[in-house]
Amino acid sequence: MLKRLLLSAIVLSAVSVSSYAVDVNIPGADPSIPKDVYVQGVYSTEKIKNAYDVETRKIIDSIISKKGIPKGFGTAVNDDEVESFKNDLYSIKRRQFDGNTIVNLHNNDGGLSVTLPFSAIQKEAITDFPNSNAHYLVDSPMIAAGIIENKTPNTTEKTDVVFQYDGLSKSSLRKTTLRGAVEMEIIGLKFELSKHPNQEYNVILYPRATKLVTSNDINTIMANYILPSIHSLQELADYSKVETYKTYSFRVPKTAVKDKKLNERVEGVTFTIDKNINQQIRIEPNNETEKGLFSTVDEIRILNKIDNKSAELFGIPGARMITKGLHTYVWNDGIPGLLLDLELDNQQGILMFITYDENHKYVNTIQYPLDNGVYSKVQLRKLITDVKLSSTGNLYAGDVWII
Repeated sequence: MLKRLLLSAIVLSAVSVSSYAVDVNIPGADPSIPKDVYVQGVYSTEKIKNAYDVETRKIIDSIISKKGIPKGFGTAVNDDEVESFKNDLYSIKRRQFDGNTIVNLHNNDGGLSVTLPFSAIQKEAITDFPNSNAHYLVDSPMIAAGIIENKTPNTTEKTDVVFQYDGLSKSSLRKTTLRGAVEMEIIGLKFELSKHPNQEYNVILYPRATKLVTSNDINTIMANYILPSIHSLQELADYSKVETYKTYSFRVPKTAVKDKKLNERVEGVTFTIDKNINQQIRIEPNNETEKGLFSTVDEIRILNKIDNKSAELFGIPGARMITKGLHTYVWNDGIPGLLLDLELDNQQGILMFITYDENHKYVNTIQYPLDNGVYSKVQLRKLITDVKLSSTGNLYAGDVWII
């Protein structure tokens, strides 16, 4: 009930405008923040960072106290071994919260993509939200965001802040304050996409940890991270095309040519994009996923090794070293996925997007040069994370957690 109230509180105005920059009357707008910070940026403050540090330690201590040390350690385990094991678990779990999140919502006009500068590791199911064709509420432990495709335009209020921004029309902001046992401010953004009018969207943002995340934090995130990230998924058709392999639909650059020679040891398909760029879709059996859960432990462990300067490509001794690694969580119409953004010591980059359906794990990989590529990293990130799965059953039907 509370979630529906929070969403319903943000019913925004409709006033037609268009421009090329954020208007000065948008709270939190900071011209010193680069416009493309949303691509890989993660918003944090000392309060948020310290809270994640403390709470993650508590979680790991609780796991160890309840489940103990794995049998692989033997019967005699000294304090140093216990502490080392706990630190490894802590590093992996803590690393989970150092990523950002892409939310893609598909429709007949292509759809909408929004990037959030925090790790939204939970999708909450809301089945009876009014005036919605589609809606997704995704949460981090600190902040929650809702992305909504409206059936009909919402009403106007005098207190709504109308503003102008390139690529958007009929755009406005609304602040709603909820008072009670917990007091919080909710910021709502209403808009249409300039090239695809007559479809209204809402993006709402509010703190979950109200003592740690302030209204200034929420304003800063909305104005400087979320707003610049908004784009139509149809724009990807300018430089990419859709391919389908079994029940997996994905994008490749327009110049991609499917390789005729198949690797019999690997199920999937490979494309040559340019002499220095290739893309491979690999399909593996899915033997681990449980309903409502999406595991990223193995992938986050790779990032943890990178932080410790010990990550070889795919764990192969003597292979290229991974010098930098970031991750982005992705929700495609409520279906979770994970993007790994890796850089190697030979000036090559690897983008690896992973998602699951009921029966299969899909690993979509693009290898490209970091300098002077035909396609930019931003373009490749957008196309590799835009996918559709047609055989998920009820795997992600309710609440979903990324673990």
